[in-house]
Order: sequence, then C-alpha cells, then structure tokens
Amino acid sequence: MKKVIIWAILIAFVLSGLAAVSFSAEPVDPAIRVAPKAPVITDAERHVELAKRRSAVAAKMPANSILVMWAAEPRNYAGDVDFQYRQENNFYYLTALKQQNAALVMVKDATGVKEYLFLPKRNPQFETWNGRMYSNEDATRLSGIKIIIDAAEKNAFLTALSKREKFTSRSGIAIDNNSIESLYLQLPNSERDSIGNAEFAQESKFRTAIPRIEEAEAYKIANARPIFDELRLVKSPYEMKLLQHAVDISIEAHMRAQAIAGRAEWEYQVQAEVEYVFRRRNADYWGYSSIVGCGPNATTLHYVESQSPVKKGQLLLMDVAAEYDHYTADITRTFPVNGKFTKEQAEIYQIVYDAQEAAAKAAKP
Repeated sequence: MKKVIIWAILIAFVLSGLAAVSFSAEPVDPAIRVAPKAPVITDAERHVELAKRRSAVAAKMPANSILVMWAAEPRNYAGDVDFQYRQENNFYYLTALKQQNAALVMVKDATGVKEYLFLPKRNPQFETWNGRMYSNEDATRLSGIKIIIDAAEKNAFLTALSKREKFTSRSGIAIDNNSIESLYLQLPNSERDSIGNAEFAQESKFRTAIPRIEEAEAYKIANARPIFDELRLVKSPYEMKLLQHAVDISIEAHMRAQAIAGRAEWEYQVQAEVEYVFRRRNADYWGYSSIVGCGPNATTLHYVESQSPVKKGQLLLMDVAAEYDHYTADITRTFPVNGKFTKEQAEIYQIVYDAQEAAAKAAKP
C-alpha cells in the first residue's frame, strides 16, 4: 500500500511539473506571429521624450499663462469595487504617471516655463489595501518633474489661482498667479460633448467656481485640448515603438484566436483566447471592448456580448486590439469559421479587401 501511495505522489509531482512547463513554455506554431519582447525604455529616454512634449505644449501657450491638468478620477464598478484605474490620456502624455489625485501645473511667464506636480503623500493604510503609491523620488524618476508639492495643498492652490493670488506651499514653493492672463484647462468642446463632460468634470467644476470679477481682471480661459490634438497627430520614434508593440500583441491575439475558432462553440471562447494573449504579453488592457461576432452579430458595430454560438459556414468578425502603455492598436478581421468561404462570402470579402488595398496604396506620409 505504501508503495502505491509513493508512486501516486511521484506521478502527481511529475505531472504537475509537466503542467508548469507546458504553461510557461512558448507554444511552437510557425504560422503564428509571436509578439517580440516589449521595447526597453530607459529613464533617460523617457525624460527626454516627456520634456519635449511639455516644451511643445508650452510653446503653444502665450506669455503669462498657466496650464492646470487633473489626473483621472477613479471609476466605480459597484459598491467598494472600482474599475482598474486608467490615467487621463494627456496627463499621462506629459507625466507617464498613473497616480490618481495628482495634478500638473505649468506656468509660462517672463522668466520661462516652470513645472509643478501636486502628488499625494504615501499613505501606509491606503497602501495596505491598494498597493504602493509613488514617492516623490518615484514620480521624478518617471516624469522628470522635480518640483513636487503635497496634493493635500492642491485646493489651497486652486483657491489662490481663482482669486489671482500668490500661492506658497508649506515647504516654501511659490506660484505667483498675479501676472497670469490666460488659464488653460482641458474642457468639454460644447454642452453636447458628452464624452468631454464626463472626462473633464473636475476642470468644468473649477471653471464655474472661479469668481465672477470685472472683465478687465478676469482670466482668459482657453481649452487646452486643441493643443494636444494637434501635437499628437504626429508620432515620435519613441511613440512608434510603443504603438508597434501594441500592434504586435494584437496580431498574435488575432492569429491565435483564428487558429482555435474552428474548434470553438461560443463567441466568448474566441474572445477568451484573444484576451489571454493580451495578459500573457503584459498589455495594459484591451484598447476598446473586444468585439467578437459570428454570423448576424458581425453586422452590429459595437457588439460586445459574445454570447452566441460559433457556427461552421458562417463568418466570424473580430474587432479586437491591445493597449500598451496608453497606446492602442485597432484591427478588424473577418474570416470563415471552418476555414473556407462560400462563393458569395468570397465575392464580398474580395470587394472589401480590394478597397482596403487601394486605400493603402494611395496613402502617403
């Protein structure tokens, strides 16, 4: 009996070892384009890139102006559970920081451009529940911004700014708002801008809270979003590396999902293969909710339920892509579940394919 138990333990041990090996080993399939390793970005490279971006923003601002940017607010999922935190795009573009409750201030006056970061102090109780926060040194290492003020003083600064008064932090850092003429905030483009109203609620609230004073003394309030919209049209080599990695991860996800689609019974099984690759390659998340629709579901532009059967003879559409370091790919492909088009499917697919190729040939830098 003892021998049987010993052999059972040995077999279980060997099998568990094999399972661990099979999980960690890279599946070999020459038909699948495996994403290469993530690009390595040094602190020095990131500092140069972020400094260029902040300098480009400042160059678009007139003299005697100030830019104030808020970090994104957490989004609640249910009760005491939040969605995974995602930083506001342009705040991240200038800071590379994923810290909530932070704020960036850039002042352009006769002496040049000064940069200030309001950052929450590390809180042991918060960190016990939610993980490590940035120290001042961490924030400087990531962003390159050297002047850091406790975020607990952010409201005092905003009050001084709204009254055009000088602000001095408890550590003696001064921001003189007396000479400021233009105030830049990220704002909704209009009352009907539902996305902007949701994304920039803090900025809108602050704008309406500024006291109504004589026109001669009032700030000229400008929307900062057009500055970012223009600058971000052209990607730097630094950005291209990150974009390419998001694309590479997305391509592998598409190919692996196509490889198993013929064996899948449900759309969610194909989606699971896609998002498994995203996590395996350490993507931040998907760039947008994955769309995996078979047959009639492929005609719904934003079909995200993935609850219908995958049937042979039908086409399967996948509009799925990964986000890596705040850069997102966007890839849509449609293919026959059983690997072979019907005559009608092939004709329509060819029309779309030819149109895509014609557009690609016409596109120029």
